[in-house]
Amino acid sequence: IKNVIMIKNLFDNLNLKNIEHFLYISSDAVFNLDQKKINSKTIPSPNDLYGLMHLTRENICKFKLPADKITILRPTIIYGKGDSHNSYGPNRFIKQISKNEAVKLFGKGTDIRDHLYIDDIIKIIFRAIKSNKNGTFNIASGNSYKFIEVVQKIKKLTKKKINVEYIKVNNEPTKRYFNISQTKKIFKINFTNLSLGLKKYLNKL
Repeated sequence: IKNVIMIKNLFDNLNLKNIEHFLYISSDAVFNLDQKKINSKTIPSPNDLYGLMHLTRENICKFKLPADKITILRPTIIYGKGDSHNSYGPNRFIKQISKNEAVKLFGKGTDIRDHLYIDDIIKIIFRAIKSNKNGTFNIASGNSYKFIEVVQKIKKLTKKKINVEYIKVNNEPTKRYFNISQTKKIFKINFTNLSLGLKKYLNKL
């Protein structure tokens, strides 16, 4: 509710006539985890308050401004140097390994997700602003991995002995795959593959 109020207050205090281009960074959380395959035509259907908040803010943007002035980006899990969120995935795993802590995986680490390198989302934001690209775009690398595979890639790059602890969960493993052909075509970008992104991340630590 506070996040929705935040964007309401923003629009209440802006002169909308002066806005030439408005870019909103949303989240792939607008899709629920039953939606395994996401493409540019997939209809949002959030199943938690975080996803609902982002979808609500997207709709407020669309209500306040004409379509030709809005760009909405829906990135998946972002990883890279400077992360402050400590999200489950490369960011948390690398921090745990750097502190010589065990990597903690839910279930057997078999949930499947796409992971987006920070430099790629920055490039897209820059190009969206510079070229005034309008519309709503899902932002992901286009390649999904099990979390245990992410840990294995980090282990290979660091050549460290990594202890893994498995946290018991009751739910079945979830999967998410992205078809980002529209995003690649519009923004003319080749996304960083996970191994290279992890290598760049580790080299910056």
